[in-house]
Amino acid sequence: TRRLATELINASSWVGGVAPTNTDTAVFSDTYAQSGAVNLSTGGQLEWNGIRVEGSAVTYQIQLQNGNLNWVGVGAGGIDMSSAPRNLLIGSLNVSASQTWVTKAGASLQIGRNTSGSNSGRRLSGSGDITVAGNGLAQVMGTDGGKLFNGNFIIQSGATLQMMDSAAYGTTAGGITIQPSGTLINSANNDARGETIYVEGTGD
Repeated sequence: TRRLATELINASSWVGGVAPTNTDTAVFSDTYAQSGAVNLSTGGQLEWNGIRVEGSAVTYQIQLQNGNLNWVGVGAGGIDMSSAPRNLLIGSLNVSASQTWVTKAGASLQIGRNTSGSNSGRRLSGSGDITVAGNGLAQVMGTDGGKLFNGNFIIQSGATLQMMDSAAYGTTAGGITIQPSGTLINSANNDARGETIYVEGTGD
């Protein structure tokens, strides 16, 4: 569980003095040294099996202000916001395995930042299928360095995936599958040409 407003690579930043590894789930709860928006620096590249956001009804946003050079890697554990009372922003995320992002209404998940530059963090990279589940919103801002994600997206019933620019779609050949009652939002007139979009359900 996250404890102090220091770099996440440091063991002292975590409850118990042990930093999570690629076999662990990094948990962000209410144990912080400050109020308001929580801006956290990674201090280097991090590899976690998963991320979970939990806690009481606190409204501030957790921001992992990491750039392209200090990405956070997430494995098969995915991102769990099913009990999240706050938003989560990850500046740069590298997907190392197929995973599920569990969203929650009122607590959005944002991947990438609306900035530019070599270390802007406007980035989703890696490979593996991403399933967007739950009843909330996941936003992908795309990348500065081109299409760096080569997996597929699956949007389950009740979940919403918002693509903020054309690079957010990645290089995937399999495309995006929208299950019944799932929602895909293509923002800012993004160019989705070349992307295969499957819409599941029954017709008349």
